[in-house]
Amino acid sequence: MGGKNIHIGCDVFINSNCSMQDQGGIYIGDEVLIGHNVCLLTLNYELNPKNMPIFYLLQFI
Repeated sequence: MGGKNIHIGCDVFINSNCSMQDQGGIYIGDEVLIGHNVCLLTLNYELNPKNMPIFYLLQFI
């Protein structure tokens, strides 16, 4: 774990299989318990379809 946008409050318990990714930010408040197969992921995707980047699928032969 380690990221610039991960904020964890006081008295937080995170159990096994913890996976965090932070580009857009992860905020966990105080006195939170999280268990088992934990994955907290966030990315900065544009929600407005008009502003989304256009991706092209290229096929290599």
